[in-house]
Amino acid sequence: MFIVSTLEQTLSHLVLGQKGGENRVLIIELLRERPYNTNQLAVCLRLNYRTVKHHIDVLRDHGLLTPSSSAGYGEVYFLSSELQQNYDILRDIASKLKSQTTSRTFLRDFIEQTHDAVMIVDEEEQVVFWNRSAERLLGYSDNEVLGKKIPIFNDPESLKLVIKDIAEKNEARVQEIIGKDKSGNPIDLEISIDGITDDEGNILAYSILARDIGLRKRNDERLRYLHVLLTAINDVNQLINRESEVDILMQKAADRINSTQLFADVSIGLKRDLDSNSIVLVGHSGVHGAEPWRITLEGSGEGPNCVKSTAKSMKTTIVNGTEEECVGCNRNCNHEGHSSLIIPMEYLGSPIGVFRVCFSPGHGIYREEISLLEEVSRDLTLAGIRMLTEGLLAESEGRFSSALFAARSGAWDWDLKTGELSWSEGLERIFGFGQGEIRFTHDILLDRVHIEDRRKVADSIDACLKGKKEFDIEYRIVWPDDSIHWIREAGDILLDQDKEPSRILAVVSDITKRKALESELRKALNKAQAQNIGAANS
Repeated sequence: MFIVSTLEQTLSHLVLGQKGGENRVLIIELLRERPYNTNQLAVCLRLNYRTVKHHIDVLRDHGLLTPSSSAGYGEVYFLSSELQQNYDILRDIASKLKSQTTSRTFLRDFIEQTHDAVMIVDEEEQVVFWNRSAERLLGYSDNEVLGKKIPIFNDPESLKLVIKDIAEKNEARVQEIIGKDKSGNPIDLEISIDGITDDEGNILAYSILARDIGLRKRNDERLRYLHVLLTAINDVNQLINRESEVDILMQKAADRINSTQLFADVSIGLKRDLDSNSIVLVGHSGVHGAEPWRITLEGSGEGPNCVKSTAKSMKTTIVNGTEEECVGCNRNCNHEGHSSLIIPMEYLGSPIGVFRVCFSPGHGIYREEISLLEEVSRDLTLAGIRMLTEGLLAESEGRFSSALFAARSGAWDWDLKTGELSWSEGLERIFGFGQGEIRFTHDILLDRVHIEDRRKVADSIDACLKGKKEFDIEYRIVWPDDSIHWIREAGDILLDQDKEPSRILAVVSDITKRKALESELRKALNKAQAQNIGAANS
């Protein structure tokens, strides 16, 4: 750690002598008003969570901040008593920083260091400035483009038209384009073009700011995709409420999931009764023919080889048509470019069926997608158990009514750089809010978590950020009426082009009724087994 002898030397070193001094001043100014935690500071300053945490750690190491007694994700910070009492010293140093930032050298360094590609062209559309971010984004060095036409537009005439429009209307243009890099590869760009004027308002040149929005567009597409799937799964759970015949339910469930057009084929196989040793096809919709299934729990019989293998291993499996299980299979998944997800439907450690979806060619399988499909598979499993044990369940005083199967799901997308939280329909209901009642922040979600589970949730988020890895947890939340609800949250961290955490995307499911039903079904099945044993011994 850097050793200094006075508060003024410490602040000068941290604010004027290192990068990030302006952000450190802003953090100190906010904390003088009231205590904040790291996430709240990131939201207020519209900075990356990890950036703010770095500055917090530096300020703490130099004795300028004092943490609250609670450690972890929700820990808040206060100014040290020494800094609080000598705040005028910071004001003097901050004024020096402001004069630095107005210098031409600073502005040039800032333009060079910004993540946005910055390009300047003259009235003849020839490049006169090209910063390092433009080189990283587009592949051209400044020596390759200075004095030449800008090379990113597929239609070179499009820039001429934009420049003419800006000159006539005297206003900037922001638009999304599909450009190209040095290798000719397409790249999704958001560009902002504006005129650079002299003191009299005459346009001297044109600035072009460009950023790669491919990651953002992929994330938006991912969220839209999951929203379509979430809607279908909620509809399936409504079918579970209404249908009493297991075959009709499974067929309608397959039809509804396939109707999303996210999958090429959906198949559901179940035991006909709990004593059967064979899984048969009871629901199918899609491009593959509904060939008969009669798959034994040992993995033999009729049906796709991948389904047989899953029935035997009882593990969720992804196949792309090249695995050993696909040899001799008549589905030709490899030839058609399909991949499949096969989920065992099991209860109390025993298989009762198999749920299989076949993805459209070229689809990259999302981890959240697997979690959602596993969740609906569990709900269909419990529905199948309920229907197959209908006689026994009728003795349970109505505790197994189909209303218990009304599962709910939602998703949230947390932008770590801006602090903005986006969410899908259904998330408000899960956390006990009315539609449109509140604007979510991650702190609001965390406040709903049961006090005994809050540390587990915060630690999972912290581990996700530090380890750049996914998380999958179950925890309790408390609604305003003090009722307890169980939540399953499966999330994944998304990295930006610099391999730094950019977003966290999570799928959330209300599993309260499934938790309660699993407990009741376990008791009912144990009772049924005891009755069968008693009948066999009599």
